[in-house]
Amino acid sequence: MSTINKLISSKTLYPHLLIRVVVFCLFVGVSYIFLVPLIYWAIVGEGSVGDGITSTPLNTFLINYLALIIGIILAAVFGYLHLKSGEFSKAKSYVIAGAFVILIYFFKEPIFNFIFYTFQ
Repeated sequence: MSTINKLISSKTLYPHLLIRVVVFCLFVGVSYIFLVPLIYWAIVGEGSVGDGITSTPLNTFLINYLALIIGIILAAVFGYLHLKSGEFSKAKSYVIAGAFVILIYFFKEPIFNFIFYTFQ
């Protein structure tokens, strides 16, 4: 419990937080657009068998949320490493960045539509 209190009471490093939020948002966005479909297509393939596999609920969940899961796992690992080394301010930045990425991820459709329609 004292670790959580130290994490909450530590000073937030805003430049570190801003860099981490931008990096994690870019990572999740790029992996959602490019990496997850490419890896998924390489594993599942195409054709009638691939269409049957992609219609299952587990695969639909993985297609939609795999990029977020990977990004949150990375934020948690980096936060844990900084927490164990005693850098509570940097660990707090990773926790806040992870929470912010989760919030932004639920609004990915309007954000992508705005970006694509603006820069057409």
